[in-house]
Amino acid sequence: MNRKQNIIRMKTFLLSIVVAFMPLFSLAQSQINDSLTLEKAIRLATNNQPLLHEAEDYVKMAEGRVKQSESSKYPQISADLYYDYIGPVSSITMPFPGGGSFDLTPAHNYDGHVNVQYLIFDFHRRDEWIRLMQSAKLAESEKINLLKNQLAYRTVQAFYSVLFLQESLKVKDEQIHDLLQHLATAKKLVETGSAVSLDTLTTRVRVTAVETQKIGIENMLKQNEIVLKSLLNFHKDTLIHLSGRFVKAVPPLSVDSLIQTAFAYREEIKLTKISQQSAQIQKNLARLSAAPTLSAIGSYGLKDGYPESLYKLRSNWVLGMAAHFPIFEGNLKKAKMETADWQIQALQNHLSALQKTISRQVQQAESDLMTSVKQLKMAKEEIISAQVAVQQARVQYKSGYVTNLALLDAETSLTRAKLAYLAGLYKITLNKYRLMETMGLRIW
Repeated sequence: MNRKQNIIRMKTFLLSIVVAFMPLFSLAQSQINDSLTLEKAIRLATNNQPLLHEAEDYVKMAEGRVKQSESSKYPQISADLYYDYIGPVSSITMPFPGGGSFDLTPAHNYDGHVNVQYLIFDFHRRDEWIRLMQSAKLAESEKINLLKNQLAYRTVQAFYSVLFLQESLKVKDEQIHDLLQHLATAKKLVETGSAVSLDTLTTRVRVTAVETQKIGIENMLKQNEIVLKSLLNFHKDTLIHLSGRFVKAVPPLSVDSLIQTAFAYREEIKLTKISQQSAQIQKNLARLSAAPTLSAIGSYGLKDGYPESLYKLRSNWVLGMAAHFPIFEGNLKKAKMETADWQIQALQNHLSALQKTISRQVQQAESDLMTSVKQLKMAKEEIISAQVAVQQARVQYKSGYVTNLALLDAETSLTRAKLAYLAGLYKITLNKYRLMETMGLRIW
């Protein structure tokens, strides 16, 4: 009796555990079954990548350098404390009786003061230096945008590659299903004497060949899923369920306007223009490197050792102006100016070459996109023709007008046409995003 009660208690305990953790099981299941759209994948890729965190750190470093340069706008204040013990102490003995002796300096010397220095005028060299640091910070920020663009378009490619391969597997499964049905029909015809045993044998060979092709597609799917998970910073065991559609049509495009858009939006051009701005600032700094500077200085403190009160701390202060005039620095200014000029010219040449490259990339991408649109149209017509051919071949095979091999060829042609249409959708989609990438359009 006790044993039976213990069993009942144990079952009750296990049931309570299951009920208690049921919400967690449901939550985990929902996370696995959540569909991953392209927008969500891009958002994850452009926020979860460690490369982005590294780039953000460089921006913060650039911000720190801007703050360092702006500190020169404020007075520089410092404090000094000195203590000296002098021995022996110089003294004067009066040359008459009762005159005594007098120390010329104290043995313990104290001196403490606060110094202030402020740059009044330097021909705007300080402002140019701050602008240079701000330009460097802007360049680091643009590098983040460039990196996000690259990650976003790589995610697009991986996303649609996985989607394409998943759809390809469905086509292969459908082909295998049709072949197995055909194999069953062929067996019945062999049993009735309407077909020969070779028909079943050739059909089995086709099934094996398609299954082999399917294994290859599954491996490609796995490889692309690994790439996608890496971009999204997912764990390797995370299950992903993609939700998305391929592009089927695109409107007519003007290549000239596409190129102008690319010149305006490509991050590489923005970075080159920022570098040109920095080079111009460096030239300004080189021109001002030999300019004089004017500063105000001041000091206030306490010290002893004054002749009228040798051992008493007295306040003292200093106010003044300091001007610095560089006279000769070994043609350093001239060398800096020449270096800056060559840098500006090199960046201009780089910009011209970059614009030519971008123009070529846009033209090629537009041509690929328009070609894929035409190919998709042809693939769709091919499917219609192949479907009619299969329907006729199946009827004629049962009637004995065509051989089993002819029917298998017709079904294979239909599958090939479906895969070609699917590949056309995949191609037009990637080409559309490739064109957007060459134009520098942000999709994140």
